[in-house]
Amino acid sequence: MSISDRVFEEKFDRLSNADQLAVLDIRRKLRSDFYDDPNWIFQHYRGEVSLSDAYGFTVIWSRLAAGKILHVDIKVGHTPSPDRCVDFNQSKLRRLPHPFSASVWSDKEPGDGRLRWSEAIRLTRWETRDEDPEHDLYELEMRAADSVALEIGTTSAPTTWYHIFMRGGGVARWPYGSDYIRLFLRNEPHWTELAEFS
Repeated sequence: MSISDRVFEEKFDRLSNADQLAVLDIRRKLRSDFYDDPNWIFQHYRGEVSLSDAYGFTVIWSRLAAGKILHVDIKVGHTPSPDRCVDFNQSKLRRLPHPFSASVWSDKEPGDGRLRWSEAIRLTRWETRDEDPEHDLYELEMRAADSVALEIGTTSAPTTWYHIFMRGGGVARWPYGSDYIRLFLRNEPHWTELAEFS
């Protein structure tokens, strides 16, 4: 168990009974495929959902729904191979659309590599609006050239959270079975509020 997983389990233990029950309900829903695709936030070989994953998913999902995390999907055209296939994964990422590029490694931390963009990109901010649910997603934000950790295949929700809120301001997720990378970036005006969680 990683340090970030332990931190989330300790934070779960300090939640109110009502909040613990809410996280347990989300864990049940994650196990029953209620959510469209949680693999963008976490993914495991056996499909097990730990308490730390359920709690981390809850935190990230709520921040996404509130527009506090921005995202964009990047077409790869290939699904990832296991982490140990560094050269094969690198070859799959050679033709990312402009302005994106990626480097893959096997023994460096954090992550399995790095996703870069060489010019400003447009990201989507997701905000839930009860009065008009048809317009929940909308493009809003631009971000200058930068880079974030690339997480390929399996990862935990606390690791995804750690990349977004504690280290580097974002993460690029390429889960097994997906021919897209989803880039998550922290929405900067909300950094102070989100940092309070840590």
